[in-house]
Amino acid sequence: LGSLLSVPVSVSGRMARVVRSRCRGRRGRGEPRASPASPPLRCPRREQGNRGSARTTRATKSSGDFTTEVLKKVPLWIGTAGISSILLNRVLSGVAPVSDAGSSQSRADVIGIVLSAACVLTGLQWSSIKARTYPKVDQGGSLVEFFSEALEEDAAEEIQWCYDSLKASTPACSLVVFYKGKCVSHLGFADTSNACGEGAEMGPMCSTMIDKDKGNYIPNLRVYPGRIEFTYLPDTVQALIMQPLGDDGVMLVCSDTQRGFTKIDQSWIATLAEKLDVTLGGAQAVSGE
Repeated sequence: LGSLLSVPVSVSGRMARVVRSRCRGRRGRGEPRASPASPPLRCPRREQGNRGSARTTRATKSSGDFTTEVLKKVPLWIGTAGISSILLNRVLSGVAPVSDAGSSQSRADVIGIVLSAACVLTGLQWSSIKARTYPKVDQGGSLVEFFSEALEEDAAEEIQWCYDSLKASTPACSLVVFYKGKCVSHLGFADTSNACGEGAEMGPMCSTMIDKDKGNYIPNLRVYPGRIEFTYLPDTVQALIMQPLGDDGVMLVCSDTQRGFTKIDQSWIATLAEKLDVTLGGAQAVSGE
């Protein structure tokens, strides 16, 4: 009798443990999970997403280059096909090989050969024109991630998002934000041998951009005389965009490639500057102002 009674007791005990574990699982899924502690004024870096976006960008660029090369050769193919078809028609139709001005067929063949020759020359000219490519330069200095203590967390996350977006879609390697005469953020490469971060000073060129309310693109910073103003940037920076943030600030976007920013990149940077201007200009975005 004891053995018979022990079986249902053990089974009921197992069922109770299963029910309790399931209830704990439901409560665990319903309760909010505590996020790990993170340092202040930091935004999580989406490196995996950036790498995926970079691979997608490179694949799209390679596909675009292939399509451009094919389109450049289309006139050459059309002209070659036109001349070949005219000669083949001349041979198979039994027309005399010597052109006769009084024959309509000869006049049509001459016009066709001229048009085909123009297509061949156009194709050869397009194929010989190739855009110069500039290599990517390894940056010196050190990687920094600076946010001013006066910057609110929401504004810092907004700046971090802008930097991640630029890294994923453009050849940007550094982002510096000046607001109301002070450096509030420096992300990317910096020349730590000089004053950078909070010690960086906004030079006269940046002030001019704010006064004019118009951005400036320097495609080759190494030969630009005014580069001595940017002591907080590495000497290996190749290109620079200075984009004003309304009437109170300016955003510097650096590239590791000469002429690395396209027209689309410049438009995207201008859009990000407008968005960042709204964030920094909001109430209590920068404390103490």
